[in-house]
Amino acid sequence: MKKRISIFALAFIFLIVGVAGCIGPVTSAVKDSVYAERGGSLVASYTETVNYAYKNQTVYMTDPKLPSYNPDGYTCGIVAASNIIGWYHKQYSGLIPGHVAGGIVPIIGTWYWTPQNAYIYTLASDLSTAMSETVNGVTMSNYLSGFSSYVAGKGRTATVTNLMSGGTLNYSSAKTALEAGKIISIFLNGYSLGGILQGTGVDTLPIEEYAGLHIMAVYGYVEVDYFNAQNVNFRSDKYFLVHTGFGGLHGFLMLNSHTTVDGTYITHIS
Repeated sequence: MKKRISIFALAFIFLIVGVAGCIGPVTSAVKDSVYAERGGSLVASYTETVNYAYKNQTVYMTDPKLPSYNPDGYTCGIVAASNIIGWYHKQYSGLIPGHVAGGIVPIIGTWYWTPQNAYIYTLASDLSTAMSETVNGVTMSNYLSGFSSYVAGKGRTATVTNLMSGGTLNYSSAKTALEAGKIISIFLNGYSLGGILQGTGVDTLPIEEYAGLHIMAVYGYVEVDYFNAQNVNFRSDKYFLVHTGFGGLHGFLMLNSHTTVDGTYITHIS
């Protein structure tokens, strides 16, 4: 569901990170690129300050958010797919044989994920084989075909839908998919992670820019519209909520600048 909640609170929940903007075309060369980063190379770290009279902010995330699996020894595509399949395993228990997805915390009533275990490493190993992972990583085409192949082998159906239009991310379609409870895989060629620290009439945005080919799993979005005293919307920021693919961390992927998107696909299981 959509929520108008405190971004400041989310900063502490997610160890905030995030930005995506310079969206490039998906060519055959891009599809043959190998995505391998476990976080990429940090190239810049800085802070932006936004002063405003008022703002509107919308937050949507799946319920529950993705797990925080981070199987050591595997590249980012395997990590992303492991968390996506782990999320759907809550609905379809046969996706990860032997693994119990999690449960409900007594009294509080919130969902918890079973911590990473041997079954998740088996999942990662099987995905590595299905996606033809090498020491350098996986290609976009092998990621998508391997994802579908693994899911089919467990008796379920993977629906992979391209969210790029003319080489550009169709953000509206991505939002619709997320609101329908579908998880997205995003392929990046340089990206920014950031956060929003709220003050009175001022937001502080810590931003880190990374180089490298990287894959992340997307499970929500954040939109912030800033207005001045004349009721003029002078800035609008968009973020994806993601499993970053390194350290098991979740964060904010910025969608306005300093991020190049090679491909974006709904990776849904039914």
